[in-house]
Amino acid sequence: MPTQRHGTATPEDRDKREKRDVRQEVTDRIITAVEENTAPWQQPYDGGPRSGPINAVTGKEYNGGNRMLLATVAPTGDPRWVTYKQAAEQGWQVKKGEHGIPIEVWKSYEKGIERPGGENPKFEGKEIAVSGKEVRRFAKYYTVFHASQIDGIPPYEMDPSKTHDFDMHAVGEKLFDQNERSAPVLFDSPGQAFYSPKNDDIHLPPRESFLDAGHLYATAAHEIAHSTMAEHRLNRSRLQQFQNGTASDHTLRAKEELRAEMASYIISEKTGIPHHPENHESYVKGWVSVLKNDKNEIYHAARDAEKMADYVIAQQKLLEVGQEKAIAAPTKENVMEPEVMQLNRGDLIQFRDESGHKITGIVLQDTNLDQQVRYKAVLPGPDGKPKIQAVGDSLAHLDQQSITSHLPNTVPGIGKLDMQSASRETDAARIPGVKAALEFRVASVMHQSTIQLEQDKQVHHRVILSHRKDLPDYVRQEPVDPDKPILEIQNHNRQSISGVLKNFEKDNLLLDTKEYGIVHVDIGKRFMEDGFGDSYLHKAMDKHIDVSISNDGRILKIHNPELGPQPATDIFDTPAKPFGLMPFRQMDRADAMQITGKLTHVHDTNLIEIQPAGKPMLISGRDPDKAHQAEIRAMVGHTVTVKPTRTGELKVEDRTPQKVNSLGR
Repeated sequence: MPTQRHGTATPEDRDKREKRDVRQEVTDRIITAVEENTAPWQQPYDGGPRSGPINAVTGKEYNGGNRMLLATVAPTGDPRWVTYKQAAEQGWQVKKGEHGIPIEVWKSYEKGIERPGGENPKFEGKEIAVSGKEVRRFAKYYTVFHASQIDGIPPYEMDPSKTHDFDMHAVGEKLFDQNERSAPVLFDSPGQAFYSPKNDDIHLPPRESFLDAGHLYATAAHEIAHSTMAEHRLNRSRLQQFQNGTASDHTLRAKEELRAEMASYIISEKTGIPHHPENHESYVKGWVSVLKNDKNEIYHAARDAEKMADYVIAQQKLLEVGQEKAIAAPTKENVMEPEVMQLNRGDLIQFRDESGHKITGIVLQDTNLDQQVRYKAVLPGPDGKPKIQAVGDSLAHLDQQSITSHLPNTVPGIGKLDMQSASRETDAARIPGVKAALEFRVASVMHQSTIQLEQDKQVHHRVILSHRKDLPDYVRQEPVDPDKPILEIQNHNRQSISGVLKNFEKDNLLLDTKEYGIVHVDIGKRFMEDGFGDSYLHKAMDKHIDVSISNDGRILKIHNPELGPQPATDIFDTPAKPFGLMPFRQMDRADAMQITGKLTHVHDTNLIEIQPAGKPMLISGRDPDKAHQAEIRAMVGHTVTVKPTRTGELKVEDRTPQKVNSLGR
C-alpha cells in the first residue's frame, strides 16, 4: 500500500491542488484526547525504563509534535513506527487495509538571492559583502505505521542499557541535587507545590505528606520544569511576566502548564522516574482553549517542552546515575576486610546477632569494634521498604566475623536523627521529612548493593478453583504493623483438590488437605444453593471429598464415595470467575484511575479482564446500559481504555489501530 505523498507548502502547490491541513487534523485529534484525559502527558506512570516513539529502522526518537501525536494514537506499548518504504526495505509488509499517521519533518535548502543591479547593501556608506544565497525551510509530510500494523517485524526489545541496574530512587533523588544552575527546592509548603519566578525557588509540601516517593519525584519534576522559564535558563520571558503579574494575557498560564506537564512527561519517558499528572478540570479547559485557538500551538508547546525536559535532565544529571561515587553500588573496597576495625557515623552495616538473625543498621558514632556499636536499626515497613528506627537507638557488641556487609559513609545525614548529636534536627516539624529523605537514600543504596532486610513472614494459603490453565498462582502481601511479621497470601490455581470438608459457605469450602493443611477453597460462584446440594454438603462434613471444575468452568462437582457413586453437581450459566488469581480494581471507587490494556474476557455485565503491560487484571464497576454491554463484548481481543465515571459505571473505550484511522488517508 503506497504512502500518501505530500508537497511543500508553496503558493504554486496550493494553486495546483487543495492542500491537506495536517496540522489542523493533528490538533483536532489531540484536543479530543485531552478532553478524554487520554493524552500521553495525562497518563500516570509508576516508573521504570520505557521509550518514547522511535523509528523501527533507525532507532531515532520522534520529537516535538510528532512525539505527542504518535504517543497519543499508539495502539499498544510498542514504541516503534516506520514508513511504508522503510518496512519494504526490511522485508516487512504493512497489513492489508491499514492506514498510517502523517508526521511533519522540516527540511531546508539554499536559494540564490537576486539583487537589483547586482549591488551589495550598504551600511554607513560602505558596501557589505553578503552571500548570494539564503537558507529556506519547508515542511514535508510522511506517513508512518505502527509496529502492530506490520507483518514480519520482529518482537520489540528495549535497549538493555536502559534497564540495567535501573534505580528509581537514585534517579529521583538527583532532582534535589543543588548546583549553580538549579533553583533551590524547599519543603515548606503544606498542601501545594509551586515555582516562584520572583525568588527563583521551588516550594514543595513536606516529604512525608506525599503518597510515596514516586509522587514526590513527579511533582518535583513538574515544578523544576517550570523553573526553566528563568532568564538565566531558557528565558521564557512572556511567561515570567504573567507569573509576576505584569502581563494580562491569562492564556499564558494555560500554555505554561501545558508545557510543564509535557516536559515532566518527557523527563519520565527519558529517565524512568514516575509521572503523576494533575488533570484538574481547569487545566484541561485551558489546554483545550489554547489548542483550539491555534493549530500550531501543540507543535510550539511540544518543542518548548522538549527543550525544558532536556535542560532539566542535563542540569540535574539525571542520566548520569551510577557514575558518581556517592550513590554508586559498593565495590570490593566497600566490603569489610580483616584489617578494617573502624566504624564511622553514617556507615550502613549488616550483621548477625547471637541468635543468628540478620540485623541492618546505620552507625551513629565513630567507634572501634572492641567497643559497643551504637546504631539506628533499619526495619522493613508495611510495604517492605526500609524504615529507620524512630525512637531511641540500639546497641550491639560486634566482631569482625559477625559483620556481613559494610558500606562506609552511606547515610552521612543520620546525625540529624541522633538525639546525642550536636547536628540533630531540633525542629520537630521537620524530623519526619528528614527521616523520609534518609530512608529514600537507604532504600536506593541497599537496592544497588543487593542488600536485603530479613523479614519474618507468615504465609497463608488459599486455593482458587479455576479452569484457567493460563493463570499462575498469585501471591500478594498484606500491609501490616511494621513490628509484626509480613502476611503473605499465596493463592493457588487448581482445577481439582481433595481433602476433609471442615466447613462451607455460599461461595467457598474449608478443607483439610495434605498439601496446604486447612485451607479455604474459593469457587468464584455461589454454589449448591438448592436443597439437594445443601443436604449433600452437610452429610459430607468431616468426610473426604473431591472437588473439581470442568474445562469450561461451568460445571462444579463435589464427591464423597460414602454418599454414593454420583457426585453433587452444580451447573453455572457462566464460567467461574478468577477472583484471587490477579489484581482487582474497582472503577466505582473515588480513587479509581483509568487503565489501558488488551481486553481478554468479559466475565459479567460489570466485570471484565484486561492485560495492561501483558499481565491480567480484573476490573469491575456498576452495570453499564445494555447498549454499552454489547459494545464491550465486541471489543474482546482489542486494546481498550477503562475509565472511571462519576456514577461508577463501567466505561470501556476501544483503542485498536482502526480507531487511529481518522488521521490517515
